[in-house]
Amino acid sequence: MLGVLHHLLDLARHNRVRIDQVAASGRFQNLDWHVIGAQALWDSSKVSLLGFIWRSTVGSLQHAVTALIPEGLQVYACEVPVPNFGEKVAMGLAAQYVPPEARGKAKKPNFFVCNVGQITESCLPDMQHTMNTLVDVWDEFHEPKLPGLCANVVMVIPSTDQGVAKEINLSVWETGKDAFDWYVKSQGHKKALMQHTSGVLRTFGNLLASLEPKKPICYQDRCSSCARPIEADGAAKLRPTSVASAVRAPSATISSDAKSA
Repeated sequence: MLGVLHHLLDLARHNRVRIDQVAASGRFQNLDWHVIGAQALWDSSKVSLLGFIWRSTVGSLQHAVTALIPEGLQVYACEVPVPNFGEKVAMGLAAQYVPPEARGKAKKPNFFVCNVGQITESCLPDMQHTMNTLVDVWDEFHEPKLPGLCANVVMVIPSTDQGVAKEINLSVWETGKDAFDWYVKSQGHKKALMQHTSGVLRTFGNLLASLEPKKPICYQDRCSSCARPIEADGAAKLRPTSVASAVRAPSATISSDAKSA
């Protein structure tokens, strides 16, 4: 069994070298189809086998580790392989929250608040304070009676080649007044301002930008059946829910995605 596996590994290695050499010489289109197919079959088999092993071990172990660490922390292991973009590409996590009342209903996003911050990786207290505040704000967005919120997206990149961690928070509102009212009443936002002005945060710097479109937004979404992009028939109009309804009723429903401002 080991001999057969070693033989397959050697064949795959030689096949990959052959493909790379032909591609480097600009003759990739002259490769026989079975050469490319064999490499694709081998790669798919490796991904399937190793993915199964990963999900059966590390994927399940994350729940056990999460149960052991302090409450409020979680260990996450991605269940599928991701492309290798190179050593200089920083990877992170992103999460999106859409209020239940905004899902599939007529809410027009017309005001955007973008908060971009960075912290020196070695400054652990700043990291802890910022992550705790992020959790507080995230909980506030789950308030059932919060008016005007269309969606909130947060991205955290814990490490970069610049030696800083980055956090990007984008919230989408129906009006600027809705966003202003939340910022005035938000305890999490007040806590963040206090940490900035009092010197609790020593290395944290950020940019807070409020964006309002100067022209009517052209809304779009994806078809609920085929995932094809659907765009409203004209700016400021509502997009349909499917390709079929796009023919019958061009202004059927609203999307929470803005194409351009």
